[in-house]
Amino acid sequence: MLAFMLELLNSCCDCPVTKYMYYSNCSLTVNSLDNSGQNPVLSQNYIIPKEAFGIRILIEQNETGGEVKSNDFSLMQSASACDCYCPPDSLWLPIDSIISVNVITDYDFDSEHTAGADVSKYFVVYERGEYTAIDKYIDGLDNTLYDLEYYGIVFDLLLMTPPTAGTVHQFDVNIKLSDGRILNAQTQTLELY
Repeated sequence: MLAFMLELLNSCCDCPVTKYMYYSNCSLTVNSLDNSGQNPVLSQNYIIPKEAFGIRILIEQNETGGEVKSNDFSLMQSASACDCYCPPDSLWLPIDSIISVNVITDYDFDSEHTAGADVSKYFVVYERGEYTAIDKYIDGLDNTLYDLEYYGIVFDLLLMTPPTAGTVHQFDVNIKLSDGRILNAQTQTLELY
């Protein structure tokens, strides 16, 4: 029934042809955050309260090509008395998608998580005032883009359980993609006091 309703709305229009473009997740940049204020901000000195540490994730995307597909197929004749619903002029579709995000500590984090351990479970995604588990956030990403004006995905990981071992810390962020690639970036060496 839904397909019929969309067809009915689309049949009333003289819609432009949709151009389908493709993009790839191509590189990763990470920056340290200080979340001790009202909102997370980029750290300027890499000395951050351990209860306020976070990592800003930037996954850069590049256009890889495109093709034009026709919207002309219709079971109904066009009628000028209807309101129009046209699909977007352009859609960007991914050739890969994000499978997982992992945060690895380069120094001992606590007695159970020594250097090289995965500490992802201690981080949550903070976006638009909401806290979300990393896996849930990744599952909810909409990979179809309507505008590739800004070439990337940006989100913040906030540390919810501070380290108890030492004050010097550094983290590797690994993002696994559906095509088997792993994007990797490392934070600066930090003092988390």
